[in-house]
Amino acid sequence: MRLYDGLHHKDVADWHKDLALLTDSLRLDNFTELLCDTLAKVVNFQTVICMTYKKGHAPISIYDNYSPERAKDVIDAYIKGVYVLDPFYTAVMNDITPGVHRLVEMAPDSFQESDYYQQYYRKLTSVEDEVGIFIDLSNDVTLIISLCRWSGLETLPRRERNVLNSIFPMIRSLCREFWRLQASQYVDKLNQNSPVEMAFNTFGDGLLTDREQQIIGLILQGHSSKSVASTLGITPGTVKVHRKNIYTRLKISTQSQLFSQFLNHLAVQASHI
Repeated sequence: MRLYDGLHHKDVADWHKDLALLTDSLRLDNFTELLCDTLAKVVNFQTVICMTYKKGHAPISIYDNYSPERAKDVIDAYIKGVYVLDPFYTAVMNDITPGVHRLVEMAPDSFQESDYYQQYYRKLTSVEDEVGIFIDLSNDVTLIISLCRWSGLETLPRRERNVLNSIFPMIRSLCREFWRLQASQYVDKLNQNSPVEMAFNTFGDGLLTDREQQIIGLILQGHSSKSVASTLGITPGTVKVHRKNIYTRLKISTQSQLFSQFLNHLAVQASHI
């Protein structure tokens, strides 16, 4: 079997050696690191993050290749609350089919104009393109292996996407077996990691209506007024009226101020965890 057109016999031999090494490492603490090293041999990426998600709980990171200092800025900030604005997180909560998915394909229509993208995603990570390998570890836990390509590296070409699709069944099988053998060291932390996704439902309590809280959540995730209207089954004009009322009641005038207030709310939520 060829991973992609033009694969030589030596490449096939090396790939099977890597699979054997991974199989032998399923009980070792460095399995995820070895897995990501193996992926780096067939797909180009500069950073990788392995994150597990369970509905009703905040995610936990099980591996990344950031420096400790950089990880504190990127990973810690994500886990403390901004993950609720991440399209990958939303996809998991919406029961996305396991497989290989690019962020750009599932992000809302105005994601790149959102403050989450501008102030967190691009500012902290410098990511140009991101592809996620979504693996259902169990009935209620999903692993996402995020492969990130920075500025200067072309967006994921079709050939590399085909490689990931072709090896996905094997990677999924290995990861599910890894989870069966090693889940005990992660499950307690995952179960104890309280959620902050209720932030959308509690942001502006006493000031905003339930509908306005819904609209805020969609806006912060990167939906345009037209997309918000389509999602909620209302007109764009109604969205604009709600948006004006939201700004008035929160005493703000820009979406950036809305984002800042929401981050402050997340911080308060996280402090109660």
